[in-house]
Amino acid sequence: MIALRVPEDELTQAFVDYREMLRRRKVVHYGPEYIIETESLLERQNALIDELKCIFKFNDWQVRADWTILDIIIANRDENERIISDFVSERGFIIIPKSKELINDSISFKHLLCTLK
Repeated sequence: MIALRVPEDELTQAFVDYREMLRRRKVVHYGPEYIIETESLLERQNALIDELKCIFKFNDWQVRADWTILDIIIANRDENERIISDFVSERGFIIIPKSKELINDSISFKHLLCTLK
């Protein structure tokens, strides 16, 4: 889990609704989805991290791997939890039911823990 040592401007910038990013991605993607077939857990985790950073503009502090668990820190608003849960599920990961909220003034973030199915 992260400590609240992230600069306030980064927290504010990361507190976005992911629906618009998902819409933009669908407009730009013309072909079928490609899932990278990799052998190792580390490769699959790294591929997921890269996609989260590319598509949803996650910062380094928002997604971290700790052995078999990924800690994904999302903006706690609108449909973000469902969007990210669906996104990681489509890539063979499951969300572990426990999540922890991180709050900074009026901005809150949620930890989603996930692992391979």
